[in-house]
Amino acid sequence: MDTLGGARTLQCCEWWVHSRPAHGRCAGHQLHYDLEERTLELGGGVVHPAVSSVLYLRGGDERGGGTGDPTVVLDEVLGGGDAARLWVCHPRQGDFMAFPGDRLHGVLPGRGARESRMPRPAEQRLTLLVAWYAADQMLKRPARLPKGLAARAALPRATRRRTWPAELALQPDDLSSRATDATRAAMFSPPEVTPAWEDITGANVAESDEATLAESLPPGNQTHFFRVHEDDVAQRLEAEHGAGGTYTRSSLLEASGENADMDRARKRRR
Repeated sequence: MDTLGGARTLQCCEWWVHSRPAHGRCAGHQLHYDLEERTLELGGGVVHPAVSSVLYLRGGDERGGGTGDPTVVLDEVLGGGDAARLWVCHPRQGDFMAFPGDRLHGVLPGRGARESRMPRPAEQRLTLLVAWYAADQMLKRPARLPKGLAARAALPRATRRRTWPAELALQPDDLSSRATDATRAAMFSPPEVTPAWEDITGANVAESDEATLAESLPPGNQTHFFRVHEDDVAQRLEAEHGAGGTYTRSSLLEASGENADMDRARKRRR
């Protein structure tokens, strides 16, 4: 799998953090595609990052015992049909994983605390997710960045109470020390699993039975580990970020407010 974007120049990134109960204590994270949601909502089409990445900060195994909740990456793109294979990456504290940004992926529950030989204290699975976009990708960015802690907001200033932004600032000797550390990093490929999907009905299900099968799945597990239709994930994406989608309406209102502010600024300059 190409993890570095090939010959493309990475220009900008979007980052966020996930924190959830670790070691089989939650239902994981639903299968999804990384994409620039605002661009889709404003009619710019689907723009996937060139590279998606995960930095495992907490909730894994220091020695890689395979009990952490794994990230799964399927060799499946939007509208491209079922994947024949997938990769499974169990979290190990300090590991960094990167993969092509247009692939379907999610998080599965690991072995539960009851199945582990040694009882574990309650722990959070903490990950830093970064989507890297290339210079040749057209993104519809907001005319102004939101204030405060919000999606697409600027990094806040450090204060006496909020010290964490200062910890993200690069120090003069950081780049040289990181270059030294990088030479010690060990590269590895996560194990590959085939087949990626398995029919659990035992036989083809008639169309009349599909609705019943879908309703029998717990709502929290739909598109996590189970799928009734091949386009279930695409349908959810359309319902949330397509024309008239749940989040699209908010983006359109936000964009109309930005345009009104720009018009008022032009009038003042005149």
